[in-house]
Amino acid sequence: MESPKNKRLYDLVESAEYIGIPTTTLTHQFFTKNQKTKPEPSYVGGRLFFKKKNLDRYIDELPTQPMEG
Repeated sequence: MESPKNKRLYDLVESAEYIGIPTTTLTHQFFTKNQKTKPEPSYVGGRLFFKKKNLDRYIDELPTQPMEG
């Protein structure tokens, strides 16, 4: 079995843990957004996964300053 550092595909729970957010937040973002889903999902055998490189890109694209509002 691959170590978590060397994995290329993460399931929903692993993805949420990897990027440091609750699973419910990632689920809500993935299943309720009308825009293109970020991070971009992959499917293997009908199962939902996220590629590590897409999770890293998602993290890199997050705003670095708090949003005004």
